[in-house]
Amino acid sequence: MARQRDEIDKLYNTSRWRKHVRPSVLNRDNYRCQECKRRNLRTVANIVHHKIEAREDITLFFDESNLEAICTACHNKEHPERSGGEKKKKTKRKILKFYSNNERG
Repeated sequence: MARQRDEIDKLYNTSRWRKHVRPSVLNRDNYRCQECKRRNLRTVANIVHHKIEAREDITLFFDESNLEAICTACHNKEHPERSGGEKKKKTKRKILKFYSNNERG
């Protein structure tokens, strides 16, 4: 059963989100999935994802430092509940993901 729509959902239909914030983040990230990029993959991104969920802290909804471009597959991994799976367990905000890279100094 789908959850009921609320005030947060309405923010995605605002001009500020559709015409300014979303395109700005996609352009900043060169339409590349940032989650895949951390794993040295190149994937086209078409979704702007809130690192800290809007339902967790609404004040960060339009904050571009809390937003990143990600692909559909990565977004589905972040939100499995949207495709009928179990909701992803919350992680503590202070936990960071680190990926090695092939750069050598």
